[in-house]
Amino acid sequence: MIIDIHAHLGTSWVGWSEDYADLEGLIKLMDQFGVDISCVNSWQLSYDPIKGNKEIFDAVKKYPERLIGFGVISPRYKQTLVKQEIDKCIKEYGMKGLKLHPTLNGYYADSTIVDPVMEKAIHYDIPLLFHTWNDDYSNPRRIAALAQRFPQAKIIMAHMGFEDWLEAIVIAEKAENIYLDTTGTTTEWLIIKTAVERCGEDKILFGSDSPALNLGAELAKVKDAQISQQAKEKILYENAARLLKLSKA
Repeated sequence: MIIDIHAHLGTSWVGWSEDYADLEGLIKLMDQFGVDISCVNSWQLSYDPIKGNKEIFDAVKKYPERLIGFGVISPRYKQTLVKQEIDKCIKEYGMKGLKLHPTLNGYYADSTIVDPVMEKAIHYDIPLLFHTWNDDYSNPRRIAALAQRFPQAKIIMAHMGFEDWLEAIVIAEKAENIYLDTTGTTTEWLIIKTAVERCGEDKILFGSDSPALNLGAELAKVKDAQISQQAKEKILYENAARLLKLSKA
């Protein structure tokens, strides 16, 4: 069983026409590489996330056994709209998490404008998937400050901080409410092995960033990692199932 915590649908915000995430194409990719469930969020991250969330809802409705929706939220929208959209995503659309992209939307991950989103996520007891990178908007230190301010929140550092992967690992080791996803980390043997050794096998989730990144290559990083079979099973399925409160967890 494999759960991909980080996949996309829709037209890419970077304008890569070859990365257009067609629904049927994503399902075909999942079948090709043996992914049972993908947690999908919209690539309409900045120009129309509300429309994108509706498109994700429609996709999940077509493939309810294969897809789980994550709502894209920009806290730069006014607070009343942000709260309404989160309510709609969770109560009407049945989504199980939220995705935030501080870098693209131009805010610091630990800014107080994020507070209403954090409060709603805690209220609904759902995870928040934060884009993390080695820039000033979304670096692991920003996520650490946010997690400290909201200890009840369940925060996933997408991309494991990218080039700041070691700092992300050290931060997740100390913060009980921070998880790491494997999406987009480099292929060095050391990274996933170090994450398991420092953070424990319960705090790491498989993610692919599919179809922007190669699903097969992203899977291989976990399957070929120098870690135990038990750790691989937790990363590929069990940790996500538990975090998302799936019935088989």
